[in-house]
Amino acid sequence: MRTLALALFLTATGSALAAENDSGGVGLFSRADDSSVVVTPGIWFTQGFSETKTEFSETGKVRQEANLLATADLELRVPGHPWLALWGRGAYTVANSKVSSDAAKDINSTFTMAEANLVLTLAGRGSPIAENDDYPRSRLDLYLGERYFREQYSAELTGDVTREVDGNWVGSQIGFRGEWYLQDTYDYPELRGWSLSLRGAVMPWATYESADRRDTVKTFEQKSDRAYGGDAAAAVNWRKGPVIFSLGFEALWLRTDQGHEKDALGNEDDLLEARSNRYGAFLTFALNF
Repeated sequence: MRTLALALFLTATGSALAAENDSGGVGLFSRADDSSVVVTPGIWFTQGFSETKTEFSETGKVRQEANLLATADLELRVPGHPWLALWGRGAYTVANSKVSSDAAKDINSTFTMAEANLVLTLAGRGSPIAENDDYPRSRLDLYLGERYFREQYSAELTGDVTREVDGNWVGSQIGFRGEWYLQDTYDYPELRGWSLSLRGAVMPWATYESADRRDTVKTFEQKSDRAYGGDAAAAVNWRKGPVIFSLGFEALWLRTDQGHEKDALGNEDDLLEARSNRYGAFLTFALNF
């Protein structure tokens, strides 16, 4: 919930920051020379799987081959400090194809993601540490923040029983992101507006909680405070005026190797493993204000 609260704070303060700041800005995979606010809607076409294993049972892999998420980024440069920014990001499933697992058929899946980060420019344009005139538009950033990922599954079991699984991953992350403007290195007119970007983060510590319900009655719950994970993305970007289009690929993985499971009667079992992997292509459209 800390992530959601901070994301709301970023949205509420956006107008004030835009009015006060006239420094350069950078979006998730793009940047503008004269913007302090970058808004980036997009779509992320994902696939992947989830599974859990305990001492005496395992769910089998729940594979999801087509899940479309709508994404939105908001980045705000701090007034008077163009090397410092607040970056919030969210995503939610807007369409999915039903899948099957080892235990059920026609499984619906819904994913929710949110993150909030503090961004520090380490090198390149606007950096107070290592600004390089040879790369006037390229940039390397360090970011620290919180990430939240929720996965919900619902399916019909034999006997018209509805099964619902609700899993939540929450943790701190640290990562780097960089953007290389090709014309900084190769002075060809054909490369005007083109850039390449990379981003990667690790979650060295996270919590995991999951509830398994049958006809709305909780039958199992799983908890772990030793989860971890990571996220990585790469993109090709093209800018025309205040607009940047990005096409890329992103992968998210989350895992825990220990924890416990408790049933409705209070019996406990060791949680040996829980995993959730999502990956796929994305397309974004950034608008600089």
